[in-house]
Amino acid sequence: MTGKWKLSLAVCAAISFAILLFAAGSGRRPRQSEAGQNITAKTAELDSGGALTRAADKAVVGIGRGVDHAAVVAQAIANAGGLESIVSKGDTVIIKPNLSSSRGTLTYPGNTDYRVAAEVVRQVRALGAGRIIVAEGAGTGQPLSDPIIGLIRFNSIEGVEFLDLNTVPLEDCYYLSSPKKLTGEPIYMPKIYVDAEVVISVPKLKTNYAVGASLGLKNAFGVPPKPLVNDGSAWKLGLHSRGIPNSIVEIHLLRKPDFVVVDGIVAGEGNGPTSNDPVDARIVLAGADVMAVDTIASYFMGFTPQKLPHLKLAAENGLGEYRMDHIQVVGADIHEIRMDFTSPFPED
Repeated sequence: MTGKWKLSLAVCAAISFAILLFAAGSGRRPRQSEAGQNITAKTAELDSGGALTRAADKAVVGIGRGVDHAAVVAQAIANAGGLESIVSKGDTVIIKPNLSSSRGTLTYPGNTDYRVAAEVVRQVRALGAGRIIVAEGAGTGQPLSDPIIGLIRFNSIEGVEFLDLNTVPLEDCYYLSSPKKLTGEPIYMPKIYVDAEVVISVPKLKTNYAVGASLGLKNAFGVPPKPLVNDGSAWKLGLHSRGIPNSIVEIHLLRKPDFVVVDGIVAGEGNGPTSNDPVDARIVLAGADVMAVDTIASYFMGFTPQKLPHLKLAAENGLGEYRMDHIQVVGADIHEIRMDFTSPFPED
């Protein structure tokens, strides 16, 4: 079979699978887990009665537990060391949620909850940020446009600008390759994203058929404008055809987020990234090392992080820490609260 036929078959298969995912329903009651129900939302600081201590040579991942979105996000960020060393007065801050499609429901488990993003915005504003831009380039639809933004309540977040990254024109993008050239050709990256003083990724905790766990690393798929990577096709298949792990890692080599906050209060399992079933996981994870956060988050979901191809490739390219014994988790015992998410991803 020729290379062209292989590529054509791969693209057709990806399109067919995407259509099946989109057609699947999402209005289901959250699955409840014994682990998710029985862990109380206590921080390490409250438990110890004093300041948190962290090993200097370890990446830190903070955990918050509970159902009060603002409180749990604040807890996770505090346990990760806070945003004071990340955001300075006058900074332009990009907040990148995961709004994977134009599903117009507040409880849809494929999208970042607006209340999680709102708490991140509140903290960034309190630290004196100049511009705060909520930016997303969805695989399908326009979730930051009316009326969808109202249905998912993101328009209730005050004092921010909204930017659909898929609408960024060619002249406002860089055409970049990292020294690794993992995708074989440059990628169009919005200048405003690359040049922002601070990028905070706010992904959803959910499974993904192609990479297992869709977290901080995978959230970067929403950055390159769709018309500039797809030749007009849907689902950003131009990035898929270059190899999903390659594209994920290459984007991060061009611009890593400075901080990550993973929304897992209501998480998603099953046929992700757009047809997940809800899971009442009651967790938020945060940290400055995107790989460390993804490692702990994927382990929490029941994966072996070292078997996830994009995490392995990211480690090989020096993007962060994914050795469990080199990551300090603050706020919960990750082994005690670990769950087992269902997923179509063939980990083994």
